[in-house]
Amino acid sequence: MGVLYDVMLNDEIHTQVVSDYMALISNQVQRTSGPSGMVIKTAYKALKGVKPGYIEEVVEILLPSFMTVLDGHYEEYNENGAKAPFHVWIEGRSPAVADQLLEITDEVIQHADKKVVVKVYKGVRKIAKKHVTAAIPDMAAVTMKYMD
Repeated sequence: MGVLYDVMLNDEIHTQVVSDYMALISNQVQRTSGPSGMVIKTAYKALKGVKPGYIEEVVEILLPSFMTVLDGHYEEYNENGAKAPFHVWIEGRSPAVADQLLEITDEVIQHADKKVVVKVYKGVRKIAKKHVTAAIPDMAAVTMKYMD
């Protein structure tokens, strides 16, 4: 696996990593506005209501695959000798990264066993790329916190 995968899934920091990503998600949801923001906020509330700890469970499921995606970009970042911090460098690639992450969530949702989760996901999927794209730099910044 790649360096980000290895660091972020290290048992010694894994709990803190998951906590940081949960905070990132919560902050991203709170920052949304307008009609699509209301949809996102409603969906988030519905998912939190599925069962206690459900959002954390989803983060645990997605983290390995998401780190694999980020690893590919981090490798390119390092190969190109980029001067800007990773979270700044990746911003211009955010739409492509969002597509890669959404491919993963599209696959995962195929195996969801809760109908409400599938319904919520299908309800937000059309607007998800905009919001995921906006979150990529912050996701990279959270990840880089552990690379120092």
